[in-house]
Amino acid sequence: MTAVNRHENQGNDFLVNMGQQCPDGFWYENLSDSKQSWISDAFWRSIGCPAPSSFPGSIIDTWLSMISPNQTVEIKSLLEACCQNPEQAFNEVIHFLSPEGVSVWMKCQLLVLSSSRGEPSELLCWHSNVTDMMTVQSLQETSNRIANIGYWQVDLRSMLSEFSDITQELLGLTRNQQVPISDVLDVTPDQTSSRQIKKSLMT
Repeated sequence: MTAVNRHENQGNDFLVNMGQQCPDGFWYENLSDSKQSWISDAFWRSIGCPAPSSFPGSIIDTWLSMISPNQTVEIKSLLEACCQNPEQAFNEVIHFLSPEGVSVWMKCQLLVLSSSRGEPSELLCWHSNVTDMMTVQSLQETSNRIANIGYWQVDLRSMLSEFSDITQELLGLTRNQQVPISDVLDVTPDQTSSRQIKKSLMT
């Protein structure tokens, strides 16, 4: 990897091409030489603010500073975990705040590259703007809460279920608790519906 500067118009061809393939933002961090780190201008356009003229810390520090305070600790912890174990997946929806306080939601995918000694050496992060989707989801959750409607969804790979706040309350679950959907359906009063749902999930 040849030396690259921190702005898109000064980067090398490889990183510029990577940035062009990710129109909502992309950054690269060299953990051993911060002068080689790079962030695309598209990221700043997505967040809604001009690119800084300088970076007092690392690209990661600057990036973390744009995340909502409610999520900063969690994301920082996930970053550290990925650096300790590069095989760990990082595919998170992150809440960013512009300097004016405008919310921007981005789906961020991180790749950790290791050195020949097995130590983390480089980080690459792709961004996809999902603000519209998150806005619709928030409106739906607000409407359901007002109407006192509960709902749940299932990850078909893990078969774990996620529940709205109202559903958690109705089922006596702790906040953000994930449970196998089969366990939930076993306590469903309407056993006919329960069997039908189980059958559809298994097909």
